[in-house]
Amino acid sequence: MKNHYLFIGLLACTLLSCKEKKQPPVEAAQTIVSDTTFRETPIVQEKEEVVEEPVYFLIAGCFETPELAERLQKKLTREGFDARILPYYTNLHLVSYSGYSDLQRAKEAHAELVQEAGKEKTWIYKLAD
Repeated sequence: MKNHYLFIGLLACTLLSCKEKKQPPVEAAQTIVSDTTFRETPIVQEKEEVVEEPVYFLIAGCFETPELAERLQKKLTREGFDARILPYYTNLHLVSYSGYSDLQRAKEAHAELVQEAGKEKTWIYKLAD
């Protein structure tokens, strides 16, 4: 019985607290006129950055089984790479460290990456046109 009274009390409090609060009356806006002249400010539109899809990829490994490719991709993602799985022929899956839109940037990244232990066999793959 106490539960019913408690429920009814909570329900009443909830309903009463939902009332609209009285808003103060809106006063008429006052217009202030000054003698200064206004200059039009030109609207500057920001250039939209064009993001090009990567064409060149630094390849970490190639696998027949998709599960192994996914495992390496997850590992590389945890390490901070933008790892992707790329289809390669019918039953092969390439796993990339990252992708680049131009060859020069891919070569620079490749030169840095092969300096690290265990990444000496990294190679650059270009998507077919």
